[in-house]
Amino acid sequence: MMKRLIFLVLFTAQAAAQQPNWINVKDYGAEAVPGIDDTPGITAAIKAAIARPQYLGETVVYFPSPGSYDIKTPLVLPASPKRITLYFDSPLYIEATVTIHGGYTLHGTESVNGSFNSTGGSSFSVGYNVNPTIHIQAVGLKLENIFVGYVHDASDGIVIDGASSDIKLENVGVQMDAKNTKGIPLKIVGGFGYEITGGSYTSFGAPSIQFNDDSKICSDTGMVRIRNIFLGGNGIQLHNHCGRTNSISIDGALYENCAYPFLTAIVDGGAPIFGVEIRNVNMADSWVNPMPPLVSVHSGGTPGIKNMTIANSSTDGPAMTTGDPIWGLEVWGLRDYVPGVIAQKDHFIYHGPSGIKNTMPRIP
Repeated sequence: MMKRLIFLVLFTAQAAAQQPNWINVKDYGAEAVPGIDDTPGITAAIKAAIARPQYLGETVVYFPSPGSYDIKTPLVLPASPKRITLYFDSPLYIEATVTIHGGYTLHGTESVNGSFNSTGGSSFSVGYNVNPTIHIQAVGLKLENIFVGYVHDASDGIVIDGASSDIKLENVGVQMDAKNTKGIPLKIVGGFGYEITGGSYTSFGAPSIQFNDDSKICSDTGMVRIRNIFLGGNGIQLHNHCGRTNSISIDGALYENCAYPFLTAIVDGGAPIFGVEIRNVNMADSWVNPMPPLVSVHSGGTPGIKNMTIANSSTDGPAMTTGDPIWGLEVWGLRDYVPGVIAQKDHFIYHGPSGIKNTMPRIP
């Protein structure tokens, strides 16, 4: 196994040396030496990648091992007219915010300095007073096989805003410091077209993932697809201040050490949240009393969510939904409907082991 890993690392390094569209950050001044700021060298390598002729195709900016690259001053990846991949064979130590604009793929690997990385991706360790760790304002961006942690103070992990769209997070993890009870691992403000697949998001107070509109411009958020993730400590929050949130699909989640609902919907302005689907979600090891529900809605007595489906999902708490109304709720339950399991008393269809309870008004 060790021989195979060494071969893979050597093969990657040789490939980087031979490919004309691969750029080595160490050739542009980055050193991967503790205490030395690598931001200038990385910035120079990025600029060189952008300047490469487009006919060469996608350019790869390579972070070779050994060592750890130190971001001591803010790093900005400017918008690129072509796709650029940042390929990490070594970890980062982030002491200042990394801001990313469109046209990039950040690709972590399962080997770090020649050894297998049990986290399944490249490690981005975080210093203190870094808020957020990664700031994304982009159209067309992908992060894959990257673990960010631990995030300290009251800082956020990854923040996506600025009317971003077409953002993909695949096997990305964000872990809060246990003392950081206010920071959000993944915070998305407005925009469309988010795909979150795999990975883990763990919080110790704030939501693990939060979607909300920009209260200054009343933006919209929608077309969100979440698949096969792990959440720890807190769940997902949808918050409408004055805009709109729609088309949220969640399929496959394990949520452990639950102190809060899996999904909390807050509507204190704007339109109700429209079109939410929750499938194959398992809540386990809740430790508060009463144990939290799967869904909780806070909307001042009016319907906070319109058109929602829950299927093959469970909570170890006594209720599936609590709080304010959900208009147009359909539940495919693992147990029969009893009062209290669902807060809604009308406008829903419940499919249980004993049949269907239908309180949806008939359409004339």
